[in-house]
Amino acid sequence: MNANTIAPDSILLIRLGRLGDVILVTPLLRALHQAFPAAGIDWVVKQEYADLLQGHPCLREVIPLDTSQGLGRVLKLAREFRQRRYDLVLDLHGNPRSYIISGLSGADERRRSRKWSLRRRLLTGLGLNLLQNAPSVAWRYFTAVQDLGLTPNHTRPELHPPPEAVQHLESLLAPLPRPRLGLAPGASRLTKRWPAASFAEAGALLARRHSGSLVLVGGGEDRAVGQEVCRLLEGHAPVLDLTGQLSLPQAAAAIQGLDLLLSNDTGLMHVATAVNTPVVAIFGPTTRELGFFPLGPAAAVVEHPNLGCRPCSLHGSASCPKGHFRCMLELSPDRVIPVAEKFLAAR
Repeated sequence: MNANTIAPDSILLIRLGRLGDVILVTPLLRALHQAFPAAGIDWVVKQEYADLLQGHPCLREVIPLDTSQGLGRVLKLAREFRQRRYDLVLDLHGNPRSYIISGLSGADERRRSRKWSLRRRLLTGLGLNLLQNAPSVAWRYFTAVQDLGLTPNHTRPELHPPPEAVQHLESLLAPLPRPRLGLAPGASRLTKRWPAASFAEAGALLARRHSGSLVLVGGGEDRAVGQEVCRLLEGHAPVLDLTGQLSLPQAAAAIQGLDLLLSNDTGLMHVATAVNTPVVAIFGPTTRELGFFPLGPAAAVVEHPNLGCRPCSLHGSASCPKGHFRCMLELSPDRVIPVAEKFLAAR
């Protein structure tokens, strides 16, 4: 079967994961829209990420799922989808909730993407690397439609912050001298965090060298590390701390207004690629094979060049399993600053 033998009028995407997982679906969303321009494409996503997708030009409807409501809400959604009678359902998550929604949808065609879960576990648990040539997670999503003739188009992810968020953040950022250098020092797991002192040192040097300013971004859980970085930056450069103060659409608008983002391996790194802001990402316990490197021509990764214990986990952990944390502690600002300089020189 290929794209010429199926012409769906309605398509449902299911991806309920974390921020980065959701953003990495958007290249597939664009490809589906281009292949089937007359089709209405809906997306069921966790409630906390729904606002970020509102207004995307390739989507007809964003359907939020409040996972705190348990199985009852999942079953109710599945019944609603059965009444809608989608032509094509793509399960891009592969967990019990997505299985139920897809299985009970009554769709004419249902597809799932490959996750290579066993290979990931072998790599992080035993160091057995069967993922040497594995593509990005964004391209793995395309395995759900490879029999429809759709192949990875290698475009970057895309988000479209709402105009009101853009206007609000433009007014907040306007007083800051350019270049505006963003710092995203938070992460969901402690081992994915480059030290606050390293962020401060790199940010201060770049801001001073280019007569620029610094903007800290992150969620409410990143407030403490954001405040620590701000304390270390005091007197070194103009700083605006926005950690914990913005909605996700506002955070996307803020990052869109930056000239460069220095980030850990976190969802905001993918937000930067999706709003076309250059990003330098610092990777510690995670590696390219796991599929979450940032995409696009304006993205670069700095990582430890030769450390056999990497990767030690899929999404980071609360502490270094080896007790030394060399993957982050041995990444000095001197390794990160030259990479950032290349982007700043090209602006």
